[in-house]
Amino acid sequence: MRERIWWNPFSKIMRSHPALIAGLVLAIELLGHGAVTAQTPQLSPSPVPSAKPAPSPSPEPRVLIAEVAVSGADGKLRDEVYKAIKTKPGGISTRSQLQQDINAVFATGFFSNVKATPEDTPLGVRVTFEVKLNPVLRSVSLKGATLLPKTIVETVFQPQYGKITNLRELQAGIQKVNKWYTDNGYVLAQVVDTPQVAQDGTVTLTVAEGVIEAIQVRYVDKDGNDRDAKGNPIRGKTPASVILQQVRSKPGDVFDRSRFGKDLPRISNVGFDDVKLSLAPGQDPRKVIVVVNVTNNDDVEQAINLGSRVEAENTDEARRRALTHYQTALKLAQARQDLLTEAFTVNRIAKVYYDLEEYSQTLDFFNRSLVLSKRLTLPVLEATTLTNIANVYYNLEEFQQAFDFYNQSISIWQVAEKSSDQDIDITATFAAGISSTKGKFIELYFSPNRLFEKNENESNAIGARSIGKAVALFRIGDLYQLLGDYPQALYAFNESRKLLQNTQIQAKKESEKLVLEMLEVFNLTSVSGVYADLDDRYQADTYIDLSQKRIASLIPKFLKDSEQFSTIFISLFSALPESAVRLDSDQQTGFSKQRRDFFNQFTSLLKGTSGQPISASIINIFGDSYIDLGQPQEALKIYEQALQIGQSSKDDSSKTLTLASTYKSIGKAQSNLGNYRSALDTYNQSLKLLQTLNNSLESKFEKAETLNLKGKSYLQLRQFSQARKMYNQALTLAQQIKNASQVTEAWLGLAGVNRAEGNLAQAQTEIEAALTLLEDYPLKPGGSNLNLKFSVSRSGQSNTWIDRSATPSVPKPSEFKFYKALTSYFASKRNYYEFYINLLMQRYRQTGNKQYEALALQASERSHARSLSAMLGRSDRTADPRYQQLTQPPQLKEIQQQILDNDTMLLEYSLGEERSYLWAVTKTEISSYELPKRSVIEAVAKDFYDYLTVPSLRLKPSKTANAGLALSRLVLAPIAEKLGKKRLVIVGDGLLQYIPFSALPSSTGALDPLLTNHEIVSLPSASTLTLIRRDRANRPVPKKTLAVLADPVFDRSDDRFSAKLKETLQSLDLEQIYPRLPGTRTQVEEVFAFVPPNQRLERFGFAADRQTVLNPELSQYRILHFATHGILDSQRPERSGMILSVFNDRGEPQRSLLSPSDVFNLKLSADLVVLSGCRTGLGTGTKTEVKGEGLIGLTGSFLYAGAEQVVASLWSVDDVATNELMKRFYNGIFTQKLTPAAALRDAQRSLSQDPQWQAPYYWAGFILQGDWQSP
Repeated sequence: MRERIWWNPFSKIMRSHPALIAGLVLAIELLGHGAVTAQTPQLSPSPVPSAKPAPSPSPEPRVLIAEVAVSGADGKLRDEVYKAIKTKPGGISTRSQLQQDINAVFATGFFSNVKATPEDTPLGVRVTFEVKLNPVLRSVSLKGATLLPKTIVETVFQPQYGKITNLRELQAGIQKVNKWYTDNGYVLAQVVDTPQVAQDGTVTLTVAEGVIEAIQVRYVDKDGNDRDAKGNPIRGKTPASVILQQVRSKPGDVFDRSRFGKDLPRISNVGFDDVKLSLAPGQDPRKVIVVVNVTNNDDVEQAINLGSRVEAENTDEARRRALTHYQTALKLAQARQDLLTEAFTVNRIAKVYYDLEEYSQTLDFFNRSLVLSKRLTLPVLEATTLTNIANVYYNLEEFQQAFDFYNQSISIWQVAEKSSDQDIDITATFAAGISSTKGKFIELYFSPNRLFEKNENESNAIGARSIGKAVALFRIGDLYQLLGDYPQALYAFNESRKLLQNTQIQAKKESEKLVLEMLEVFNLTSVSGVYADLDDRYQADTYIDLSQKRIASLIPKFLKDSEQFSTIFISLFSALPESAVRLDSDQQTGFSKQRRDFFNQFTSLLKGTSGQPISASIINIFGDSYIDLGQPQEALKIYEQALQIGQSSKDDSSKTLTLASTYKSIGKAQSNLGNYRSALDTYNQSLKLLQTLNNSLESKFEKAETLNLKGKSYLQLRQFSQARKMYNQALTLAQQIKNASQVTEAWLGLAGVNRAEGNLAQAQTEIEAALTLLEDYPLKPGGSNLNLKFSVSRSGQSNTWIDRSATPSVPKPSEFKFYKALTSYFASKRNYYEFYINLLMQRYRQTGNKQYEALALQASERSHARSLSAMLGRSDRTADPRYQQLTQPPQLKEIQQQILDNDTMLLEYSLGEERSYLWAVTKTEISSYELPKRSVIEAVAKDFYDYLTVPSLRLKPSKTANAGLALSRLVLAPIAEKLGKKRLVIVGDGLLQYIPFSALPSSTGALDPLLTNHEIVSLPSASTLTLIRRDRANRPVPKKTLAVLADPVFDRSDDRFSAKLKETLQSLDLEQIYPRLPGTRTQVEEVFAFVPPNQRLERFGFAADRQTVLNPELSQYRILHFATHGILDSQRPERSGMILSVFNDRGEPQRSLLSPSDVFNLKLSADLVVLSGCRTGLGTGTKTEVKGEGLIGLTGSFLYAGAEQVVASLWSVDDVATNELMKRFYNGIFTQKLTPAAALRDAQRSLSQDPQWQAPYYWAGFILQGDWQSP
């Protein structure tokens, strides 16, 4: 579409009449004994000489001037008169010359009246110039100025105050005022008429700001004619009222060029090929009529533009209406066989279906786009469409399909290197990446006209092709990183960066170079993210520092050209991963000087740009870094800067929303400092801003969140009635917008109010409602399908209940795209479970009613099962009855009757911020105990873990025992007398899930480990065991005995590659992360002695790959043994898994991480799975939060997939010790016919008694999870 503004000359319209600056009149003849005068009753903004008099029919008299005098001015002002006049003593003058002198004196600007009086003297003529000074300037006021800030007027004219009014300086100030109007888009506004100067020195200027008298629509043809060949007016297809709805300016507003410029695309989208503006004088000569000249589109373009306009409303309902218009356009394009328009429309439809998350239709239309791109011979469009298809499969979690299409895209990009620039230009119209931050860069690069001043003779085709390929490599790297395949991710990112660097060398335009450099920033940030996932802090910091150095080097490049470039830079920067701008630090040293310098430099850029609400949002990220570091005071300083930057931007809804969000962040920081009253004032400022916005979904969400935060502050101040009022308002608003997160926050807050007031029953009702929604919400697209109701009683008490009548029997898949999002979601909601457990235990202590104690145990079970059930809810197994069992924790009687026997005791832990709990359950009774808070227990547990695993500590038996004894006294002492010699089933929490209880000494002071008198079994939750036993009857009996995967290929330098291939692989920039494990082959060969060859599956080297595990053949084996690197991540559970071969035998990188989600989808019949070689990364420092999902996610996935028991190592144990332990373990199973639980206990106990292996490091690293009973 062509969108232009045509401007007509309009300066005369805005003036009421020509300025009469020097209305000079000759009063008498020069020598007629009278005076020659020049005066004006009103001073003008621009003094000019008067018109010359008509020539006399005869020559003017010439006289000798004997003397020239000045009266009415002294000093410098008198000198100004002498400088201005040309009449000099001894010279000859005429009447015309004298008039010119008068004009010149007047033109100095200092005088309001000038008169020349000639007088005869014996020596000649004396001329006296009599002048009257202007008054001293006291003030300047503007009449009719509704937009001009008073501060501008003061800034412009303040230097003139207190001086003789000078018309020249006054005119210079008027020009500055006019320039302010022009610079701010008010191109018709200016000072008009003659300035009014009062005797007291007050100057009044009249401003005509260009008020719009009317806005009219004029339909024209492509030549600009408003009448057809017959002289009839051209009629439009679209009513004028519809067009005018797209114009934000209204009659009575001041004409704003920039505002109208933004209206033109919206008008065009209504269905017009060309839109122009023209201006005409209004009936009031100081006003203007704006004429919108529109040229009709054809039917196809009109349908497409209508669809675009409707789609821009950004709601699902609007998207469906847009589809109707696009479908109409598609039929018309097909009817006239316009393949290009058909391709455009097909892509638009695909994008709409993508936004609706209707992926089958999305794929259908993108596949149609593929066909059309081939028919049109547009390889760039084909490659981009392949990338978009891959993005769809990425979101569907069909990762292999995503890999295939990304690789196809790369192949086509190589072909596209020979494509024409026209292909690029065509693709720029509609082939932008979807669901990808990097996709934004494709769009920016394909359409540089939208961002950069482009020379039409220059081509950006080379860069666009390279970026397309680089983006595909980026996405492959992203996908590998997401799946935990870190060597492959680094390889993809490095290849992408090489491509970008080579393209930078070829790039000629500054715009190309800048975008390429920003893409490289993305690349460096992504590489840093990989190393962060690998806990390689040094490399992670190295790459993020490189990224920030590159950003810092780009800042002056953007600043030097124009503010427009700065705006582009900020827009691109805002799309970076948050890690690129966060001030990462450790808890002890704080931020490095380099990070602080980067922040200061970047902040200076943001302060130098205007109209950028996103700038404040970026600064807020820096503030959030200080919050995470526990320095809210420093965060406040950052947020204040964000506030200043946000306030300097242009007024619009985005600015208002950004400022409201910044005030909210400031309030949070104040709350962290305990300044709750200040926080309340700040939250009120945020709410006041939000009240000015339309009721958009985003503004309502912000308001609901802010109201919840106010409720928290009032609760901390123990102002319960005010807190309840805020929570009720937040709840009502959150329910209106159907936002489950804020609904649950409000319920939690109301529960806290009622608990504080002693209304424990009401608090229980509310927290139970919150938990039900919390657990249900992430498993349903678009939120919960529960019918949640709420009302407020007359007393102000909240009444909540849940109507489960609408709840379907089969849960829907989760709206969370990846397990990472789910674990983060549940981690952020852990306080809900803690509150519920504390409340129930409080009610138990008050009443002695054992029902509350049992409910608290069940709540703990719900907490332990939350992430495991969430993962399952995202797979296609949600209809499986086993899923229902796992998501519905067993009640106490069920645990006692169906899980426990007379020789077994369940010990379940729940660690909390204020206090922790232990429940001890036997077949006949339950008892509960309050323990110290989480931070206390985990500090001691981490100390014990370090003595077990750290090389410098693990061989100090007495200190190890003392560290274990300290932990035992915290977590076992309350129940020590009841343990007897029972089997102990441990459901740990947090760091306790990584502690081998078998190595803990008795809390009574004896140093013998629990292993001596107890068989130890761990469980993710009691629910897991219920699932295993219920499923046992339906599980097929395995036909074979043992499947082994060991000694995979991790490195390109591995000796198992052929010499020729190894030479080729050495050239690949692929980082070695995992060393080879040759000892694992020896380990499993020891096991082979117990199993005949026809009963086992051996997969070593290249064959020990992920595809082998996914093969249904594995379900035939009773025991599965993985001898390879395993990751049990306590910080990022989503990256846990087993590492299999990184390369195939052709040297090609392949997926290698067997993740929990992979395992969930298996159908196993194994009695036992052994995960040998796992290692646990517990992070650094006692302040680091530890999540158990890293362990239970991996072991739990095998249990859910059909395994009865899982043996896993908690750290990388010495190879020789592991081999010896495995030999004794399998001897117990195959020779002594022991259960795996008993066999592991015997093997560990015998190894601990061997002087060579008696340190717990060698034997305690393996734990058994699952059912201790024999299948």
